[in-house]
Amino acid sequence: MEVPFYDIESVVLRCTAASPNNPDSQREAIEKYYTADCEFNHPLATVLSGQSSRDTVLRVYQWYRIMSPTLELTIDERVMDEARNIIYLQVTQTFHIRWSPFKPKPARLLVKIHLVQDGQLWFIKRQEDFYQPEDLLYLTLPPLAHVVHFLKRAAGIACTVNAIAFQSLGFWRTDRDKDD
Repeated sequence: MEVPFYDIESVVLRCTAASPNNPDSQREAIEKYYTADCEFNHPLATVLSGQSSRDTVLRVYQWYRIMSPTLELTIDERVMDEARNIIYLQVTQTFHIRWSPFKPKPARLLVKIHLVQDGQLWFIKRQEDFYQPEDLLYLTLPPLAHVVHFLKRAAGIACTVNAIAFQSLGFWRTDRDKDD
């Protein structure tokens, strides 16, 4: 990439949502934009940095396309931390497993891309994908996402009740809590 902040959207789209009829385009993009020793971390797959780890990252992306021939991806926001050579992307992705009976649902994720510069060009050295649990389930088992969302809301209520109960016993009280 010459200007990562502007180039990253087309790079990500070529690597992930490449035409289902053109796997060569995906291979070319990963070979062009990722370092040979790149690293990939996703909640469902990890590739450690190694001599030819880019080949393994390519296989992960290829498997994703085999599983989901129809994949939609939108980059909603992007931020570049130039001091650290990191790009953050807020992404919405619709991933439908080929033989799944469930209707696909869009999932949100945060992608953290670590860049390295070689001459005038920038390359992806490490990619980390972060999902909320229910968003990860939207990709795999959409009906369970609602259960997880409910459990997270219940946990929020339980935290509130426990905080009030333990603060009444003197734990972790602010001055304002003491006045109430």
